[in-house]
Amino acid sequence: MTTRTGRIDTVWLDYHGVNLTADAPAGSTVLTVEHVADFDEAGGDLLHVPTGEVYAYDTVDTTGADDTIILTDPLPTGVGFAEGDAIRIWPLVTDAYAHIQLEDDADNEPIVARIQHPLRGQVAEGSRQDLEREMAFVEFTGREWVVRDVVGRDDAVWFGELRTDHEGNKRIVINKRGESSPVEIRLYPYDGDDDAWSTLGVNTDVNTGNVGVFLYPSTRRADGGYAGLSATEDVAQLLHVQPDATPGVRTTIAASEDTFGMRSGYGRMTIDGQIPNVDGTNLRRITIEHLDSAGAAVPNATLWLRREHGVNNSPWIAAPERNSGILFGADRVYITGGDQALSSSSHGPLTCSSLTQSSSREDKTNVNELTFDPVAAVSDATAYTWNYRSEADDAAFVHVGPMAEDLPSQVLQHDGDGKPLVDLGSLVGVLWAAVQQLSGEVADLKSQLGQP
Repeated sequence: MTTRTGRIDTVWLDYHGVNLTADAPAGSTVLTVEHVADFDEAGGDLLHVPTGEVYAYDTVDTTGADDTIILTDPLPTGVGFAEGDAIRIWPLVTDAYAHIQLEDDADNEPIVARIQHPLRGQVAEGSRQDLEREMAFVEFTGREWVVRDVVGRDDAVWFGELRTDHEGNKRIVINKRGESSPVEIRLYPYDGDDDAWSTLGVNTDVNTGNVGVFLYPSTRRADGGYAGLSATEDVAQLLHVQPDATPGVRTTIAASEDTFGMRSGYGRMTIDGQIPNVDGTNLRRITIEHLDSAGAAVPNATLWLRREHGVNNSPWIAAPERNSGILFGADRVYITGGDQALSSSSHGPLTCSSLTQSSSREDKTNVNELTFDPVAAVSDATAYTWNYRSEADDAAFVHVGPMAEDLPSQVLQHDGDGKPLVDLGSLVGVLWAAVQQLSGEVADLKSQLGQP
């Protein structure tokens, strides 16, 4: 289907329902109508528009010469429907339609197009003046025109004038006070005077590329004031100032070839560009910081994105100065730590009150008996004490357990480099099976000894 563009002239709602084609006197249970396409053959409720009364119906019938709706109960005494009366689905159901003048067919009459439900909140009912006409993207489905998107209105025109205040400062006033809405807006160009903004009631120490905007207080909006925008080669500042010239919150936006940062009040977000790592990979970093009492930035958290072959992958969330983080790998999440907290090979400890693992029979498939001797598997995997290479040699604690390479393949997974990882849940399962087997052997020995 080809998409075409046009301007909306009028929008209206069309209610689902029909008109009667014959009278229905009191006691009737059959309503003869134009068609029953909008009504449910399983029954429902309908609204009689002239009286505002709601009636239940059981079904619809299209087998006769005329379409009919079968009421659940006969029309009450003294109540009758007349030919031409409108009846509607209840609760009311509507479609929105628009007259649209196609831009490539301006010589012909506007088309009628149905507006998709997600777009109905963007277009109001009623007719439009020239400057109010939204642009619509429409398609013909073979049966009807449908509005697929609405992108805005025609270009608007703001009326204003150039003024000079008592200090000699030039300004453009848009929507002159008392004559239009919104109320007065002033734009102040920077004219090279470092003190110019002070005389305008806007205090700033940035002296290049400034533009000030003023909203005049009114009975409807008492919180008027100044907003300032200043720009240098790589820094922009946004500043709000109260009507009494009291400075408000300043937001600084800095950008260079490799860095974008935003700083407002007591917080700052910095996005750095490509940062080469020691192993030659590239990282991108988003840092969230707060400012201490002296105004120095203190890092709170960092999101790292490693770039390989121009693609963002393997993101980390790391806590600066804490040597810990969370790494999102392919199909798995790593807890990282140590001096190389941004490495998937540098695993760190995880402390929590409980760890749970899904284990319901309903979640499992390929359920089979063990194909190896669990007791032998435990016997063949010697337990050692050891430390991870990322931990200090004089670590305050040591780990106890076997080497992954000595364990059955059924309890192992592998990372992206092929290094074996131990599935602790499966390892517990092996120990469980070993205990069951040993328990059975103990029971046999007791039986042979005549012990209960």
